Amino acid sequence: MESAEGVRKTWPKPAGTAVCVRFDAITGDSSQMSVPSALQQFLDDLYLRRARGIKLGLDSVRALLTELGDPHQGARIVHVAGTNGKGSVVAMLDSILRSAGHRSGRYTSPHLIRFNERLTVSGSEISDDELYALLQDVERSVQSLDESSNLRKPTFFEFTTAAGFLWFQRQGADPWILETGLGGRLDATNVVDPIVTAITSIGIDHASFLGNTIEEVAGEKAGIIKPGIPVVLGRMHAAATRTIAEAASTRGAEMILAENAVSIRKKKEDREGQWIEMETASRRYRAIRLPLVGSHQLENAAVAVAVAEILSRESGVQIDENAVADGLESVSWSGRGEFVSHDPPVLLDCAHNPAGATALVEMAKELWPGRPIGLVVGFSKEKDAEGFLRTIGSHFDRVWVVELRNPAKLPLDDILAAAERAGVQVEACELPKACREAIDWANQLGHGAVCIAGSVYLAGEFLERFPG
Repeated sequence: MESAEGVRKTWPKPAGTAVCVRFDAITGDSSQMSVPSALQQFLDDLYLRRARGIKLGLDSVRALLTELGDPHQGARIVHVAGTNGKGSVVAMLDSILRSAGHRSGRYTSPHLIRFNERLTVSGSEISDDELYALLQDVERSVQSLDESSNLRKPTFFEFTTAAGFLWFQRQGADPWILETGLGGRLDATNVVDPIVTAITSIGIDHASFLGNTIEEVAGEKAGIIKPGIPVVLGRMHAAATRTIAEAASTRGAEMILAENAVSIRKKKEDREGQWIEMETASRRYRAIRLPLVGSHQLENAAVAVAVAEILSRESGVQIDENAVADGLESVSWSGRGEFVSHDPPVLLDCAHNPAGATALVEMAKELWPGRPIGLVVGFSKEKDAEGFLRTIGSHFDRVWVVELRNPAKLPLDDILAAAERAGVQVEACELPKACREAIDWANQLGHGAVCIAGSVYLAGEFLERFPG
């Protein structure tokens, strides 16, 4: 049986010197630094821009993209929004497109360990050298704008979105699959003219920016819908569907419900994934092993398949049945329902809001019916920790809470207060000790299991501490 130190994850090592994200400033003359050191200094500055807060609006990112030559114009694009599941759908679509032989570009956020994860072409992350040169080019355009306009400086996400678009253009990526950052209507990615859009799910998250009701959040997410452009919807609350349907009708956009367009039946599930049968109105697919666990991933797969078929229909992007099946079977999306140990079973997930907590509970029950399950959890400060903990309720037998190292962390005292309000008994300690105690507990029971969740940052911190 594995100890806490034995929990390991196979992680692709980048070529050259690895850059581990950190948030302390690096001093020195960048002109005399190695590329990794200079890159890290640049990234540290970008993270400080993120710390200044979120500023919604499209004028600044549009101006920056114009300064860069509008690299997104003319690209074939899939645009994906949603409270949960959008990253998984983007990963599935990217895998499907690559299986079909396309040089697809994938833009996602946030990253787990390295910034480079946000930008991939043909499944390969941008290299440190390319990233450093790219960021410098975008910064020169920012400085040029500063001298010629009265617009505010681009935010962290606006800057990185523009960088991603420029890199995809330079790499000849086609198609592009873009994940929104926050919301949809005023998200920096919402300057594109997509071939198809998708909205995976709707839940209350980032309430101060997106609204306090399902309808308000749905209205913001529906902002990515473009006139005459099809939109695929995942399974969501009826009120959200009505809000999005009204927006689609107003803009003359065909709305496709993924659960009606794609029929998926799960045959079995274990730690290797889910064996499924799948068919649509035009295709019956072979039996497929989806390596991502949890019923919510079947809903995400339905969205991805519906989008792939529409993309092929609307744009001439060739995607045959084998490419869809092969793509789903080879998809990799680290930290999302991922086993990082099998004895005892330890599942790493990025669930971070009440809807994600519901999916986590269902996934754990499906995998380990009747078995005792422990949870190691930590949160970032803008998340609904109380709602998450109330949702898990008594479904987990022991809960360890940890404070993240990330500056965006929710302080431990606040987590403990949230747990008390939610009526959940928790134990507080640092992440390594929490993992060690949880694994020892599961081992002592002989048939226990452990989940680690609550934040993308927590998943990244775990993978940094316990690399493959």
